[in-house]
Amino acid sequence: MRLSKFINKTFLKKVGKEADIIDSNYTIQNINIKDGHNIKRDELKEGDIVYAAISTTIKENGKKKRLNQRKDIYQLKDSFGKFVFIDYLGNEYKTSLTVIKIVHCISLKQKEAEINELLDKYEKEQIEAERLKYLEDSKKLGFKFTDLEPEDKLRKTIDSGIKNIWMVGPAGCGKSTMARNVATDMDLPYLCISCGIGTSATEFIGYKYPTRESTRFGEFYAKPSIILIDEITALDPAVAQILNAALANDEIETTTGLVHRHPECIIIATSNTFGFGCDRQYVANNQLDASTIDRFIGGIVEVTYSAKYESKYDTEVVNYVYALREFVQEQGIRKVCSTRMVQAGHRLKYSHFLDWKWRLIINWTDNEKEQLTRWLTDKEQRLTDKVKKLKATIV
Repeated sequence: MRLSKFINKTFLKKVGKEADIIDSNYTIQNINIKDGHNIKRDELKEGDIVYAAISTTIKENGKKKRLNQRKDIYQLKDSFGKFVFIDYLGNEYKTSLTVIKIVHCISLKQKEAEINELLDKYEKEQIEAERLKYLEDSKKLGFKFTDLEPEDKLRKTIDSGIKNIWMVGPAGCGKSTMARNVATDMDLPYLCISCGIGTSATEFIGYKYPTRESTRFGEFYAKPSIILIDEITALDPAVAQILNAALANDEIETTTGLVHRHPECIIIATSNTFGFGCDRQYVANNQLDASTIDRFIGGIVEVTYSAKYESKYDTEVVNYVYALREFVQEQGIRKVCSTRMVQAGHRLKYSHFLDWKWRLIINWTDNEKEQLTRWLTDKEQRLTDKVKKLKATIV
């Protein structure tokens, strides 16, 4: 069986299910046997595959080298005057009929040991060749995931074949928009389930009464699609366990029966935290069970605000919002300075609002505004001092 599959893939170039079909002519017991008898050299025809020993001359480092009685698995390419054999790598060996020795005279046990040893060697060679190719490709195509733009992180994760993806990032950084953009580009149906305190199990498994109807989740789960579970950490733990089972088992029991997940159904969850519960900034987050988090291993994508996207807006507005983010992080203030703030500031400024900066922080407390004013003044003074020092050094 092992030999037949090897021949299917390497010599006969079969792929998929065809490569797994066992040809009884090419098992270890039957190779070199034709029509019930040991095949003879003068019976060989083009395309025949044999286990044989041949003598030939090859070129190595520009010099001719004699190979004497080299046992291997060969396929006869042609026999017009000269015999040309090829090995599984496609190397050609020209020889004559007199130096072809088809292996017959050893015991089945010994032949089996020899061929299995050859197959072991080939498998190791292929693994090593694939490893070297991967290293070579990495030099040309390799990238650091952390260097990518947020949406590119999502695309690369999907391209890798991962179907359970969890995007974690601050509010307003565009996680839902990224998922929708990718669905559009991939021409896949898109479903968004927004999670909250009112999200019940029926969202996923449906109602038993008064009627049994399929859920939107079940419909999209069973076909090529992208399903967005927005704010997964807002789910009730009991409901999260139902989703956990759908992620782990690739099937979900609904009120209309068992629904199997389509191989091309991609589930993308989003949240502001990594499932450890609420924090100072995001107080409505529940803890996620460790097993649920495990369903996303390899597919957890940490994202933040896209510098590339935000650079399309007014520079003064962008720099101001960046300063706000720095202040909020340093001072531990419960405020979100999202991409929406950049967009709003841009619109206000270009609508001639002279007080656009104040309008962006209108919901801040008086104490927070005073802190911000002092912090911005100090920041500006530090920058001025730095410039003066640099100029003095140059002079």
